[in-house]
Amino acid sequence: MAVQVFPAKRLGWWGLGVTLAFILLFVLKVGVAFPLPSPLIFGVGVIGVVLSIWAVVRGDRSLVLIILAAVVAVFVLFFVGGELLFPH
Repeated sequence: MAVQVFPAKRLGWWGLGVTLAFILLFVLKVGVAFPLPSPLIFGVGVIGVVLSIWAVVRGDRSLVLIILAAVVAVFVLFFVGGELLFPH
């Protein structure tokens, strides 16, 4: 199956949407002090990454989906790892 730019299946669009929702919520939290707990925001990010991985495994090879999911997954891992190593 060839790699496309955008997801072709519903699961891929859900993964992309939830991942974009995480990015939007995190930017709002940092930029304008949006009153939403950080663990909830990171939960949205983890769900988005899991949905994206599931979509890729099921055959939805989308460039945007893969890149955004990878960036968010690395960000979540480093952010949570940093919080665990250097709590404040």
